[in-house]
Amino acid sequence: MGMLVRHKYRILSVVLMLTAAFLALCFWFENSHMMQISNNAVTLQKSFLKETVNNVIRDIDNERETRNAYYLQILSGMSHGLDAAMADSPDQQTFCDTVNGFFGRDSDVNVSHVVVDLKTGQVLCDEDKVLSDGYSSVDGLHREFEVCLDFRRGDYMLVFGLSRKTAERLLAGSLHDRLHRYVFDDQSYIWVNAVVNFDGGDGYAIRLIHPYLSDTEGMLLSTNMTDAVGDTPYLTELEGIKEHGELFSSYYFQRPQDGQPARKITYSKLYRDYGWIISMGSYYEDIEGEVNEGAAYMGPLRVDVLIVVLLAVYFVVVAALLVLFYNDRAKSRSLMQNMQRLLAIDAATGANSRRYLERALDQDLERCRRGERPALIMLMDIDDFHGHLHHGSKSHDIILNEVSTACSKLLRNDDCFAHYDADLFFFVLHEDVPEQAHEVFAHIQKAISDIPSDVLGFENDLTVSAGASCVTSSDTSFKEVVERCERAVEVAKDEGENNLAIFLKGSAEPSLVQSARSFQKGVYLCEHLAEAIRDERIKVYYQPIIRAKTERVCCEEALSRWDDERYGFMSPGVFVPVLERARLIYRLDLYVVERVLKDFAVCRAAGTSLIPVSINLSRYDFEECDMVEAVSELCDRYGIDRRLLVIEVTESALAADEEAMGEAIKRFHDAGFSVWMDDFGSGFSSLEILRKFDFDLIKLDMSFVLEDFSSEKNLAILQNSINMAHDLGIEALSEGVEQREQADRLRAMGIDRMQGYLYDSPRDLGYILTRARTRTGLPFEGESR
Repeated sequence: MGMLVRHKYRILSVVLMLTAAFLALCFWFENSHMMQISNNAVTLQKSFLKETVNNVIRDIDNERETRNAYYLQILSGMSHGLDAAMADSPDQQTFCDTVNGFFGRDSDVNVSHVVVDLKTGQVLCDEDKVLSDGYSSVDGLHREFEVCLDFRRGDYMLVFGLSRKTAERLLAGSLHDRLHRYVFDDQSYIWVNAVVNFDGGDGYAIRLIHPYLSDTEGMLLSTNMTDAVGDTPYLTELEGIKEHGELFSSYYFQRPQDGQPARKITYSKLYRDYGWIISMGSYYEDIEGEVNEGAAYMGPLRVDVLIVVLLAVYFVVVAALLVLFYNDRAKSRSLMQNMQRLLAIDAATGANSRRYLERALDQDLERCRRGERPALIMLMDIDDFHGHLHHGSKSHDIILNEVSTACSKLLRNDDCFAHYDADLFFFVLHEDVPEQAHEVFAHIQKAISDIPSDVLGFENDLTVSAGASCVTSSDTSFKEVVERCERAVEVAKDEGENNLAIFLKGSAEPSLVQSARSFQKGVYLCEHLAEAIRDERIKVYYQPIIRAKTERVCCEEALSRWDDERYGFMSPGVFVPVLERARLIYRLDLYVVERVLKDFAVCRAAGTSLIPVSINLSRYDFEECDMVEAVSELCDRYGIDRRLLVIEVTESALAADEEAMGEAIKRFHDAGFSVWMDDFGSGFSSLEILRKFDFDLIKLDMSFVLEDFSSEKNLAILQNSINMAHDLGIEALSEGVEQREQADRLRAMGIDRMQGYLYDSPRDLGYILTRARTRTGLPFEGESR
């Protein structure tokens, strides 16, 4: 009996110990999961804050790019007006009076101007106070402008354009309206401070935008300011920004609703061009509210578990522990789903976000690997999006929102529509195949054309271009699908507006599916080519090529333009691809050759010195006729020295049929023509082509010059390309030279020739003859000036 009692108490002791152990384990799991929920909530909120601020910065960059392109068009037109209004050799007073009178007529445009005496460096006119106190030389003028052009006459230079001060003011106004419209579910908001002095102190920054404290906008801030608990958040923020360019921080701020101090988590990032600190913050209380809701849910459950454990001991404790664990997991998943839902919506358009799209495409990749029918992916790009800026600064936001709303109505149950970037949208369609893409595109065009003009604020002339592809089992990531769609959009846009290109099954390149309007235009151009050549409606313009050492015109490039009664003035980008597809391009190119030879004869009769002219030939020319024989016969007919005609062949033409093109280049050389390689560096086989073919000159692709000259990698490639050409006994020419800084840097690298709008735009023969007769503009080689 005593032994039974002893065993009973021993068993009871073991049971109590097990009970205590399981209860302790229960509480440990509870605390561990509550901590995990809290950490996940803070991490997701930080990601949301950072992603939203970076989206705002991307919107700022897109708006600047759009505005700069718009003002560059305005400035180009003003430059032509100034050229006509200004005397050839004005004195100081005449120059300044002409400039002030010209800009006085355009006072409603945000264009500023500065006049400088090039001999003395003295500023003669700066009515808008564009120049800062630190101005010391003419070279520093351009840094005061966001976008500008130069205009020179004699000893005086005019720099005019959109000043950095005006650009910053316009951007701040647009951003102010946008941020005041943003609404977030968790009372988050975005504000902007403009830093005046990065050393800190009183007045170190100006509160530029604050949606909840709009009455304080324009107020000077100090790093000595303290928050509700005595900390100095502005000092902490400034030091972090100076060191890293961004930071997460926290401080105490009085809630606008009740005036009570509350802790905030904030992400701040520096927009360096304007010295803006763009920040977004959320209250910790909102995050803790989700966590506390989970804790409140678990409190009664914990008491129930304790009672059950005391009654049923071991097995109930285990059951309660499992219930607790899975309930915590459910609550954690719910919280994460709420945060993911916030990240899945694009704040600018209300459509699905880029993050949501990437997740959807990953899911489609997985379905495709399981053998299910792939989704049709379509990338949509709004045509001439930047050109609508003249309708008002808010026109872009209106267009994006209305296009998003119209397209969202086309979706079915499991389809997806997302705003990808700037004016790009993605459709993910699960009930269509590539062959049906044209039908889908037609519905999109109809939906956009039905947007009321009074809603847009201007006549609805919106069109879109699109590229489509299916997700395939060979795709390893969503980026491959996106890249195919982007390539298809490029093909569609190369043919004009309102077009669709698709990747059909098994194709390596997208196929163009033209709209009815584009198709009709292509047919029209092919049918009227012979008439345009007969009536000389295709004009030849000449752009000078400059000798780098002397800055004299050593050659000119012939460029064609089509002046049509129906479609107006068309650039080669409109009609050349159409004629190439129809295999009619050789007629155009032979016409241009003959037109150039006739112009040579006119110049010779006028007593003007003749300089070589380069002609661009298409690879299709060599498939349709004996181009070497045809060009040689035309030179002989008009009695023009073959050395005056230079043949330009692109890298893509060489790659199409190396054997035939190699033979053609040799025959051109044997016939006395120089042969240049155009667009060197634009493809993947430039070095191989240089090894196989003999050229007299290579034209470096425009992208080499348009890239940022601060990039060491770009400069190294450019320098070595020039050196390699010289080592092979070939001259090097750089296209796309638009700024004096580019020209000076290229000259220092040893470039032989340069071409671009810094020197002149394409001109007709009349302009060239006038320039030669009056000895104005750029001098020709051999001309005594």
